[in-house]
Amino acid sequence: MTTVNNFLQDNFKSFDDLSRIDTLLADVCAKQDALQLQFVSSQKELLRFRSETLKQYEESLYRINELEDSKSRIYKLILSDADKHSSDDGLQTLYEQMNQLEVIELAKGYLQTLVEIMDLQESTSHSIQSDPGKALGSYNKLRDIVATLVWKNEQSEEAAVHLVAYAQSQLKQLWDSMQSILRGYGIGFLAANL
Repeated sequence: MTTVNNFLQDNFKSFDDLSRIDTLLADVCAKQDALQLQFVSSQKELLRFRSETLKQYEESLYRINELEDSKSRIYKLILSDADKHSSDDGLQTLYEQMNQLEVIELAKGYLQTLVEIMDLQESTSHSIQSDPGKALGSYNKLRDIVATLVWKNEQSEEAAVHLVAYAQSQLKQLWDSMQSILRGYGIGFLAANL
């Protein structure tokens, strides 16, 4: 409502300004058309993004399943190898296999984090136009995850640099998309102040 009041105050300072109403109306219609084109373009970008996200999500689920299968095979190997080796050899083999399990668990956590990031991106992208408040909630969760990743990465001597870089780039891309859409609805001041 403030935007409408500002527009009226800026353009109609006297009764003589009413003679320009046709020109002003044409300008408003042109801006509305431009916003509609921007909206359609954003919709297409969101659909493309959603499709890519779904594909990445499916690939991640496939990888998680492969990791679970590998983990199961390693457990079976541990049990069968324990019977075959002497206690010293068995302990060495056990340590090696436990290290492999640890790597698999780390990879699984990495992939689960990627899936969570993609889910929040999709949720935010999907609800930005229908429910900006819900979209902002999803975005804030994603922002918190990224902040936690950055902190954990610093604590672990930069062990997940690529994951952090990917998460930060996705967060920025999503934020840019949200700002574009919110500005298209005339609430750019909200997007700029968040």
